[in-house]
Formats: sequence, C-alpha cells, structure tokens
Amino acid sequence: MVSRASAVTSSSVKTKGSGAAAVVVAAALLAGCGSQAENSAPTATITQSVTITQAPVTSEWAETAPATSTPAPVAIEVTIPEVQGQNARIARRALEQLGLTDVSLSSANPKYQNVFNAANWTVVSIEPPPGSVVDANAPVIMKVYKD
Repeated sequence: MVSRASAVTSSSVKTKGSGAAAVVVAAALLAGCGSQAENSAPTATITQSVTITQAPVTSEWAETAPATSTPAPVAIEVTIPEVQGQNARIARRALEQLGLTDVSLSSANPKYQNVFNAANWTVVSIEPPPGSVVDANAPVIMKVYKD
C-alpha cells in the first residue's frame, strides 16, 4: 500500500476548477494507508492554468456605417364626416378607419355618466363638427345618447 500512496502523491496533477480539492483529499487519505515508520510526508502538486484571450476592439463599424436620415413624419389630415344618428360603435369604427387615433365617447344623457357598450348608444353630435379638417392624432369626441 505504501507504494501506491507514494505513486499518487508524488505525481503532478493538472486540473481546472474545484477538482483540485478532491485530489488533495484523495492524496491525504492514501497517505494515511502507509506505515508510520516512514519519515517522508506525502506531497501533492497541483498545477492550474487559466488562459484568457480577448479579441482586439475596433471601431471599424462606426467608420463604415452608412449615413442615414430619418424622414420627417408626415401629418395625416382627416375630414370629420357626418355621423349624427348613427350607431356609436359603427361611427367610431368609421372614424378610426379614416385614420383618427383619439376617438372617445361622451354621454349626452345626464342619467348615464359612462359609456360602456357603444353598440347601445346613438351619436347625437361630434366635436370638432362635420366638415372640419383635423390631424389624425387630434382628439375627437362623439356625444352619444341612450334611453
């Protein structure tokens, strides 16, 4: 048993990571198997190497990037149609299909403060009035009524 322990402990062990601790523990256990008459202490040599390679940093992409320009946004103008007397849901869809993005409904009936289901309401007026030309993002308010 002494020859095995000395063979393991005198060899050079190359490792990466936490395997080094396992080698030291194994060498210590094997060293305990020898006779106590020996004066030589068991040794373990652990060699660990780490290589870090970094690619050169270049700003080549900045020099070769094509110059781009952002075109100015085009304002879309919409003419407000006549929607009085129409179902509120149908009128809202028609306005949104024209390109209007901020269409809201407001109750014209003091009995109701909120408009939950537009299909149950009828348009009584619209602001800005029909025939007005507005920006597509301008607020448009339809006054609606139900009994």
